Amino acid sequence: MKFYYTLAGGRTTFTLLTLQTLLGSGASLPQTSGQTSGQGGSSLAKGDTFAWSVIGDSWASGVAYNLSNVYGPTDRQFCYRTKEAWGAQMKNDLSWIASGFEAFYFGACGGTLMNDLRRQMAEDPNHSSVVWGMFGGNNAYFGAIARACIYQPYSAEHPFGWGPPWDEDKDETGLCKQNIKKADSYLSSPKAMRRETTDALDDILEVAQNNLTSNSPLDLYTSSYVRFFDETTDDCDKWSFAHDKLSVGHPKVVKGLRKVINDRVLQVNSLQADIIKNYKIPPPNLPNVRVHNAQPDGMFDGHRFCEKGATYEDQYYGKDLWLWNLQYYDEKSGEEIAVATTDKDGTKFMTSPAGVDVTEGFQTVLGADTNPDAVIPKGGDANTQQYGFGWTARPFHPKFDGHTALKNFFIQQMRDDKVPGVKPA
Repeated sequence: MKFYYTLAGGRTTFTLLTLQTLLGSGASLPQTSGQTSGQGGSSLAKGDTFAWSVIGDSWASGVAYNLSNVYGPTDRQFCYRTKEAWGAQMKNDLSWIASGFEAFYFGACGGTLMNDLRRQMAEDPNHSSVVWGMFGGNNAYFGAIARACIYQPYSAEHPFGWGPPWDEDKDETGLCKQNIKKADSYLSSPKAMRRETTDALDDILEVAQNNLTSNSPLDLYTSSYVRFFDETTDDCDKWSFAHDKLSVGHPKVVKGLRKVINDRVLQVNSLQADIIKNYKIPPPNLPNVRVHNAQPDGMFDGHRFCEKGATYEDQYYGKDLWLWNLQYYDEKSGEEIAVATTDKDGTKFMTSPAGVDVTEGFQTVLGADTNPDAVIPKGGDANTQQYGFGWTARPFHPKFDGHTALKNFFIQQMRDDKVPGVKPA
């Protein structure tokens, strides 16, 4: 998905993560809030305000898809932060904050690339002592791969622009395999993912340290991602997540492709863990600064796409699935249950709900990639609008239960690390 938004100085950044469908230009506003509730004190003095923040991409911001779960007024047009996001859920659960008083800054924005994190951090008005971030997936072509390999969105101008699907592309001419190659090159080059992640950490900590006194605590948490698939099951080999009205063809979610995508997620996670393990805090290198890596992947075991025993319909509507697929949502009537059908080659794919014209109001499902190096159909129009908002942008992002699992995992990690101001269990 992708979103794009205008940064200070007029520079427009096209962003995507996983499916990120583009919404429109305009300045995105970070969201801040204060909240109080009387609870006992711990390592900070009772009554002290616990300042903390969430920055990063759409796995941190979440993807709002209706008026009831949009986080702030601007988020229905730009960053699409949602009340369902793990950070927003943590903000509304003061049980983990020792003083019971918080100042929360929500700077994460869908489609963020790592070179925008300094700006996000600089806009924190609260001088946070705890910063949580998820980032790097857009740089690592997560969204580009999902669009080219899984959904292959239709474009009226270039309806056959994606090339053959992964399992039929022996000559490696299709955009799916081309984007996978770009991801491999990016992840293996010392001057790419490793360098850009280190630079992003430097950017965050240089800003954050300048806002603190010399003895103040500062804990920066970078969370890695989760695998999207069970790559061992058979049924998905004959299933496609493509949409009858929104996709060019019906690329199948075969084992080999699932493994390729999962392996790239694990490679990003491993790189982040290694970078943080060997990371040197930049000047002024205050004495109470710590940098952590969270690895929540195991929390999603049993809740991914293509789990054993799950039906095709479960890939969209299953109660145990914690990830969104490309499923239609209507602002007035809510989730619309579509009907699966089978094409002439025996591949299952999803149709539109009866009587719904899902193509009304937009030119293409996914728009352009936020990563400027991603391979998109030749001549593709980047300036596209999505229908409604959010439902075409949320695939391959957590549903509410997935965000809740991340919330609980992150709170427990802070308790285990004895972060100042965090209340023990």
